[in-house]
Amino acid sequence: MDIRQKTEPAVWSALLISVAFFCVLLVNVIYWYATCESTKFFVFGFLACILLGIIIYAFKMNIIDRMTSEVVFLSALSISCIFFVFLFPPFSVPDEGHHFLSSYWLVDCITGESSLTDSSSIPLRQDDYLLCTEWASNEISLHSYQSILDHFELFNQNDEIEVIATEGFSVGSENIVTKIGSVLGIIIARILNLGAYPLFYLGRLLNAAQFVMLSYAAFKIIPTGKTIVASVSLLPMTLHLAASYSYDGGIIGLSMLLIALLLRAISNDKPFSIKEMISIGAVTALLAPCKILYTSITLLLFLIPKSRFRNVRDKYIFIISLILIAGVSIIGFRLAGIAGLASSSTELDYRGIESGHFYSLGDVINNPIGTIALFFRTLLVNGDFYASTLVGGSLGWFQDSIAAPYFIVFLYYLLLLIGAQKCRNDCDDVQLPTKVVMTSIFVLCIFGSMVSMFLGWTFTYEPIVMGVQGRYFLPVLIAALFAVRWKSVYINQPTYGLVLSGVCTLNIFYAVGLVGSALSLV
Repeated sequence: MDIRQKTEPAVWSALLISVAFFCVLLVNVIYWYATCESTKFFVFGFLACILLGIIIYAFKMNIIDRMTSEVVFLSALSISCIFFVFLFPPFSVPDEGHHFLSSYWLVDCITGESSLTDSSSIPLRQDDYLLCTEWASNEISLHSYQSILDHFELFNQNDEIEVIATEGFSVGSENIVTKIGSVLGIIIARILNLGAYPLFYLGRLLNAAQFVMLSYAAFKIIPTGKTIVASVSLLPMTLHLAASYSYDGGIIGLSMLLIALLLRAISNDKPFSIKEMISIGAVTALLAPCKILYTSITLLLFLIPKSRFRNVRDKYIFIISLILIAGVSIIGFRLAGIAGLASSSTELDYRGIESGHFYSLGDVINNPIGTIALFFRTLLVNGDFYASTLVGGSLGWFQDSIAAPYFIVFLYYLLLLIGAQKCRNDCDDVQLPTKVVMTSIFVLCIFGSMVSMFLGWTFTYEPIVMGVQGRYFLPVLIAALFAVRWKSVYINQPTYGLVLSGVCTLNIFYAVGLVGSALSLV
């Protein structure tokens, strides 16, 4: 009797909260249906309500916590990625047009239709050419969704070839390893002679599948903080990039996998195995040339206990070898780009239609105080923008009309913070040295991103660093979350189900508002 009296208020509270969430979503669906006057949106909203009902039911019945956490995560991530693949029209993800054409160029190189040394123009099937030049646009609107319905054909009906001019691609700048999925998707689509839109979406799907595999591997390997990996993987910005042609999805996956491998190496007390060394070395070699600043993750190497090696000498031989591997990989792909940052050209630099002179290392040396002031000014002016775009508060090409309200951004951060803390099923603490290194990795990533854009995207007359976005910090967000795993905080409940269902619920609310506002734009 006493047990029932104690549990009934909790059950009723959970029921009332669930009903409230469902009613709010239903009102949201009705509001956007009345605003955009689209029967297609009503179908979308109805499916969203059903999906939310399933999530609420699974959470209330403790299905999420009872099932194997790996199965739940893999299912949630796979479904979410597929959802995001079709949620956004072609080229509505930042720089997706560039990434699509570079993937297409790599496919043409494989088939012998293009050259690795000349990518100034590439041949496309005529419908693929029309998709790039006429059918698709960067804006998410009723027109962009309608264009898909108007031009969708399952199989390609036109064998004519069109040549499209590009800004030029190179093996070193396109992060080929992270494009395996999209390249494979285009190859399969062309073998099957699929139409332009099926080809495009198949490339997206396989790129998302590549991210899912990397993220799932990181989730399995990481010894503690699985909720952190799951929550970061399911953020709208992560899904937005992973379910597109962007190479950022692959970079985020590789970064999380490397952090997971190194944390396992730190927490393990068995002798360091050859398999561990090879896996850490391979992931480091793949990640390093993608974005140099993410090699800061290798700072965790110094925390691997000496007891795992035969002696101190073996430990430092391994560390030096790994640094050399990363260095060789970077030099092999990025030498020309690094040399370009150090030079100061008298020719004009271009940023779209704008022209001027970008800052150089010489400007930093000549005015170090002014440079430091410029960086601090940038953080003060754009700090809220970085925080919002880190989790996905503004998707697409920064369309104000589809941006999430700030209270949703706040709720994402609240769930991330809850997921980072110790709880009943994840009570391992993170030692202070690890927290210090994790904090250093995140700070170095922010600083490195700003330096990169300072030297390669900011004109000398501009008072702040231009071009930095919060999504650049996503690959090391789990490092920041480990750093805020406070020793004195312990949640006497498993938080995995709460955080997972909470992030997925917010994603549904966000998607309904995004599609509704997009369809209201003619």
